[in-house]
Amino acid sequence: MVAGCMTGAQILRECGRTGVVVKEICPLESVLEAPFIARCCRSEREGVREFRGRFGGVVHWGATPRTIADTVKDVVEGWKSHAKDRGC
Repeated sequence: MVAGCMTGAQILRECGRTGVVVKEICPLESVLEAPFIARCCRSEREGVREFRGRFGGVVHWGATPRTIADTVKDVVEGWKSHAKDRGC
């Protein structure tokens, strides 16, 4: 068993290691509540949106402090609208 994420599992497959079990450790996959901020190595997951029914923001591991701060601001603003739309 190897601790990794979707990217790690993809690399293992591409190297022919199909029998290796990967224990998921991606911070985004570990989100249990909303709102959230998580880091992920997959740039296509970046942004503010719902992920598995939970609203929050995803920043890349290489994100600048400015990008992280902007995402936090966007999550707070978005959460207000999100909660209002759900009658909270």
